[in-house]
Amino acid sequence: MPALKKANEAVDSLEGKYIAEMKSMTVPLPAISNVMQAVMILLGENGDWLNIKKVISKPQFKKDLFEFDKENVSEAKQKKLQKFTKMDDFNERDMLRKSVAAAALCVWVKAIEEYAQALKVVNPKKAKMEAAMAKVAAMVEALQELEDRYSAMMQRLAE
Repeated sequence: MPALKKANEAVDSLEGKYIAEMKSMTVPLPAISNVMQAVMILLGENGDWLNIKKVISKPQFKKDLFEFDKENVSEAKQKKLQKFTKMDDFNERDMLRKSVAAAALCVWVKAIEEYAQALKVVNPKKAKMEAAMAKVAAMVEALQELEDRYSAMMQRLAE
């Protein structure tokens, strides 16, 4: 999916120097704080700046983003995210003027949100397809039984 590709590319572009730059901020710009709070919502972390700095300081931070469970973003998290993602300046272009790391993480958040929205449409259709496939499998099995009975009857008649 394009959204997942975007998310992975954004995380891949996060270089240590950009994260270090963000960690060095004692008081971030409001736009950067907004991006980081959105990231913390997805990661299930506290959104205060001291905690954000701890989270991004972890050696496995990028790995946590890559391995984020994109399939199970709760409706509650999606609603909390919208508070940030609907802001006019919550986009890569505006964030790049403030922080390269914030821009990459902004792209990641938006891509995860897009993927979660797509799943709302896809999952019900997938469930319907699986139910239909199960029904077809049962019908094929019933047909095979009927064909076997027919073959047995034809064999008895031929004797």
